[in-house]
Amino acid sequence: DVNVAGLGGRPATLRYVTTEYAPNTTVVLVGKGGGFTSVDRITVTPTATGCDVTYDAKLSLNGLLSPFNPLLGLIFNKVGDRAARGLRKVHA
Repeated sequence: DVNVAGLGGRPATLRYVTTEYAPNTTVVLVGKGGGFTSVDRITVTPTATGCDVTYDAKLSLNGLLSPFNPLLGLIFNKVGDRAARGLRKVHA
């Protein structure tokens, strides 16, 4: 279980299950709760100097709110882009 900010900023708990696992390369987790579902894929790819880690999350609203999924995607992508810029800035 993971506690997150849910809809309207209210606290929500996502209960995650592992749906895919390949040792040392891939894990896919699906979390449900708080009115939405998150599918998180973490991929590790070896490189000459270590590894690259890719984290991809897809959020979707459940039930009556599902027609707003395109808007949720835009908001989540904006937050993710901001986080990526911050990581690049720190790493540089």
